[in-house]
Amino acid sequence: MDNYTFAYAVLEVQASLDQRLLKVKQGLRNYEVSVLDIEKFYFGPMPTGQFDELVITTRTSSGKTKVHRFNCNSGENGMVSLVEKLAELKPSADLRKFSREEALSQMSVADSSKIALLALPVVVSFVFFLFLLPMFLHGIDKGSATIKLGDLITLTEFETRNLTVHGSLLTQCLEEKTTKKGRTTTKFFCPLVDESWQSGEPVHVLAQIDDIPDEEFNALFERTEFKGVLRNILWEGPSSSTKDFFVKEYGATMAPQVLEFEVNGDTSNDLFIFVGIFVFVELLLGGITFFMIRKNFS
Repeated sequence: MDNYTFAYAVLEVQASLDQRLLKVKQGLRNYEVSVLDIEKFYFGPMPTGQFDELVITTRTSSGKTKVHRFNCNSGENGMVSLVEKLAELKPSADLRKFSREEALSQMSVADSSKIALLALPVVVSFVFFLFLLPMFLHGIDKGSATIKLGDLITLTEFETRNLTVHGSLLTQCLEEKTTKKGRTTTKFFCPLVDESWQSGEPVHVLAQIDDIPDEEFNALFERTEFKGVLRNILWEGPSSSTKDFFVKEYGATMAPQVLEFEVNGDTSNDLFIFVGIFVFVELLLGGITFFMIRKNFS
């Protein structure tokens, strides 16, 4: 049995081949291909040029065709030697004289590189849509409601997240400063509680207060009514580090689920921003995909 070693990306791949069996160990996975069952095989560079691919089709005892794919970095001598030996054992199965497209067509095998290239923008679009989904849902939310904080924390379904909340702000706040291009902005997180709240009771809502003048910020602690947006879609909400701050610095008790309420939050432009960003990304992905397809498959 002849042994071969070659690299695929950062992995070392080990293979062995004799007249009966091809064995390949790639990472934690082991593969075995019966040489006698091999119908056709093709070896050549993938369209991107970074990797080579060995594609083998075998016929199972039930008559079904099975496809085996093994990859290596471009020009790996170990893989080249393996393929040469395979050609000696199964010369009638060797399709290397054909182009990649012709060989795969004869094998009735889909081109995985083309599938991956077409699937990538779909996957990226889906992930990007999920990332922007809170913005989309806030953007289409045109409702409004007034609610007491005590009632808010018991809700499980929300007809709207544009709320006017009756409650009071505690003065124990977290101040976050961000400096970008020489400009410093300040964001505050302050517990928002109802009129019956007592010291030591759990905090269920943190109010997010974006950069406002000091006099406006101080005036908030005299108010008992706050208009804004409840941020609790998917991953929205205060971070664990924000909640830990109140526990460590103020000895506060935080509820298992803490809501985030953006005081004076405005979502009127969220839908337009979502559409603009998403269309831009889709056009960019479409252009890149079209360019790659023409470059690699034309």
